[in-house]
Amino acid sequence: MKIKISKSNKFLFAQLIDESGKTLLGKRYAIEKDKSTSSGKDFGASAFKSGAKKISFDRNKNKYHGMVKSFADGLREAGLEF
Repeated sequence: MKIKISKSNKFLFAQLIDESGKTLLGKRYAIEKDKSTSSGKDFGASAFKSGAKKISFDRNKNKYHGMVKSFADGLREAGLEF
């Protein structure tokens, strides 16, 4: 399974996609620097309940720092393995 994220000026979008390309879960989070780790934990818990344990993380050309890194750290804290 794969988690794909994308960003706009106001929102961070996350999708859980299975091997066939079907979106199983999608959520939108308001961009706030302090809450990106908790947003990652929330999405990670939902993904874990959907059956995802090992995932690949598609950051969609975003640099791996700041909010993207915090979101990924939240996913790891929720129990997902990259």
